[in-house]
Parts: sequence; structure tokens; C-alpha cells
Amino acid sequence: MLAMRNQVYVCGTYYHIFISILKSLNKEKEGICNLLIVNDHTPNLFSIAEKLVAEKFFDKAIYVPFFEIDHNIKKQHTLKRIFTRNGVTVKQVEKNSNILSEYDFIKDADINLFYNLGLPYNYFIIRFKKSYIRMLEDGLRNYNQKVDKIKYIKRHYIFNTAIGEGRDKEVKSIEVQSPERLSKFVVNKGKKLDLKVLKEKMTTQQREKLLKIFDPEGSLNLSGNKKLLLITQPLSEDKIISENEKIGSYQQILKEYGTGFEIFIKAHPREKTNYKECLNIDFIEIPRNFPLELFDLIDGVSFEKAITIFSSAIDNLNCINEKIFLGKDYLKGLS
Repeated sequence: MLAMRNQVYVCGTYYHIFISILKSLNKEKEGICNLLIVNDHTPNLFSIAEKLVAEKFFDKAIYVPFFEIDHNIKKQHTLKRIFTRNGVTVKQVEKNSNILSEYDFIKDADINLFYNLGLPYNYFIIRFKKSYIRMLEDGLRNYNQKVDKIKYIKRHYIFNTAIGEGRDKEVKSIEVQSPERLSKFVVNKGKKLDLKVLKEKMTTQQREKLLKIFDPEGSLNLSGNKKLLLITQPLSEDKIISENEKIGSYQQILKEYGTGFEIFIKAHPREKTNYKECLNIDFIEIPRNFPLELFDLIDGVSFEKAITIFSSAIDNLNCINEKIFLGKDYLKGLS
């Protein structure tokens, strides 16, 4: 068994942070120092990170704008950038952030990644080849293989760069809720991530602190017996469908499933849509920076139904009696 070491958690969403909290609280040995690295994928993420440090959930936190850096790198369409991508990746990340201030800590710690592709993944694979790198679940992305044979050959043999999806030798283990569903290329690295067990290990004091951080005003009113939870997604922001189509889809969903229920809507943090203005229905809006997984930490909370088009967040909740996963084909049926 590997000796316990300091831990680095590289996060871009509230879900990532929530999993990192559970992992950092459940180390079997005291004296472990936890560094939280957050990026610019989700608005206001670093402000939450600072509060988590203040409440001793993590020892320290830094901000690295990986997505802004990646955008700027991709604007440099040159052959030199393409064939020196490893050096460009490291140089640009370290030039445009203060990550080097924690270099010594990171190189001697376990590194926990959530994204299995993209700049956050690539940087740590390239820069910290001798470290123990662990991947933690990022939802359905872990099970949907995108690196085909051609991409593998180009990345591994031509450019000698990060492959992705945990296929790099630097990734030693992949912790997900369904390790048997991992691709054949990495299934041997799979380990069980049991969220239910991790949540049950949290103390009452830890739960109360966490709820105050994400809902400081105590504004959530979860009373009522017949509740329906709609989990929305940034479908228009990610150019999957138009804004009007997205709103129309959710109006149709609530028309089909919402009759007789008290409706709660949890909008994705990256969404710009104001549902209070555009949905012709009464509902309670859950704060966007509130991780849905926190519901399982609140005594007595339960939803009769929860509905989503294809958000994997619905699978992480134990407080739902009936889960309705419509799938992307539902959008096609409305067009």
C-alpha cells in the first residue's frame, strides 16, 4: 500500500470541489496537507475555494486560468506551436499564473485530476511525470471514449505529448463510481469511488460548515412532500441548441412532468439564462453554486422525482425516489 502523501486537487466545477472535500476529509492518516487548484471553467469558483480554506477544509488554494490560457494558445496557429506543444503548454501556464509558487509542494504530492482531456490534464501529465497522478470521476466523460486510434498515434508517436483519458503511463489509477464501465484501455486502472460511504463519514460539524459556505443565508426552503427537481444544463451556452430551444425544452418538460408537484430548479453555474423571467411557472430556484450532492447531507430532504436531459449529477443523489434521464434524443424529438 502506498504511503499517504500530501494531496493536490485540480478542480473546475463545484462537483469537482465537492469530491475533493470528501477525499480530503477521509484520509486515513493525519498530517496530510491539501492544496486546492481551481480554474476559470466555472464562475466564482475561487471565492468558494477561499472560504473552504478559511474553514480548514483545505490548507491552501490557488487560481490558474487554464481555459483562458488554452484559448490564447490556440489563437497562435503556427507550425512551431504544434510541434513544440509540450514546451508551449508548460511555458504558457507558468507565465500566466502563480502555479510555480507551489511547484515544490506539487512535485512531492499526489495529484488528483478530474478533466481527462484538455489543458489542465495536459499540463500536469507533461510537467510532473514522476508524480503519482490519480484521476477522479468527472461524470459521463470518464466512460465516453473520444481518443480514437488516429488521435492516439498522433499524440503518442508524432508529438510525444499527453494522450488523454487516463491512457498516459503517468496516470496510475482512475477512481470512478463504475470502474467496470471504463474503456478497455484503462479499465485495469479503475478503482471504486463510493460517494455514499464518503458522505456517511462526514461529521455533523463538517456538514454544517459546508452548508453554511454554499448557502450562507440559509435561503433553501425544502419543505413540502411532493417535490420535483429539474436539473438544467448550459445547452445554449455550449452551442448544443439555441437559447429559445433550451427554454422551450424545459417548458415542455415541466408541462409533461410537473403537474401536481412543487417545482425546484437547479440551473448549471455556467448558464446565463434567467429562468425566473422566461419560464411561465412557479418554482423555487436553488442557488447555482450549490452542489446538488449536498442535498444528501441535509436530514429529511427528499424529492419524489428528479428530471434531467443528460446531466450525470442526477446519478449522484440518494435523496430522489424516481430519477428521469431523458437523454439527448429528447431534444431531437422536440425539433
